[in-house]
Amino acid sequence: MVDDLVFGNALRSAESLSRAAAAAATTAAILEYGVARLRAGQFPELSAMYADSGARTADQLNQTGGPPMTRVALAEEFERGLSSLLDGIAAQLNLA
Repeated sequence: MVDDLVFGNALRSAESLSRAAAAAATTAAILEYGVARLRAGQFPELSAMYADSGARTADQLNQTGGPPMTRVALAEEFERGLSSLLDGIAAQLNLA
């Protein structure tokens, strides 16, 4: 599980950083499309995950220009994910 988290995060981080380097108009259009899909209710599970995790809402994503695409922000997201994964493993093993 930890390997999957690390590998997946590395791929997503690389993709996010390269997307951040893309033309601003293209990135804005992609974010606008995604936010419109969230607002239309086409991805209720994703919307629920954002709400449950305390992550930014679709409105906030639209206002701020998208999800964090800096090395620092991506590292913070990885740390939160790893902490949650390890907490879950500890709970299953009754170590918490």
